[in-house]
Amino acid sequence: EEEKSSTVLTLLYKTAQSYSLSGDYENALDYFEEHIKMVESASSLNEELLADSLLQMGNIFANGDDPDFNMAVEKLQECLDIKKNVFGPENEHVADVNYALGLVYEKA
Repeated sequence: EEEKSSTVLTLLYKTAQSYSLSGDYENALDYFEEHIKMVESASSLNEELLADSLLQMGNIFANGDDPDFNMAVEKLQECLDIKKNVFGPENEHVADVNYALGLVYEKA
């Protein structure tokens, strides 16, 4: 059962990424949201997976056809909090999110 759930989570994330890469941001966001719901409802919360979806969503909100910088900052900040908690403040994953946040603030 857990292996099946893991496969579905991976497929949801990869599908969301595919939509994002093809420029279909609306479907990408839907799949990332679904991915987040499944991660949060799992028996053990995988914060890293949750943060990955939040990072992708933040980037879509910042760089999509109709940017929503407030939503981008909200998703990226939530991602940053999780990544700091998981990896510690002095980590390249945390630096990547800080960089993404900086780009959003620069555009806003």
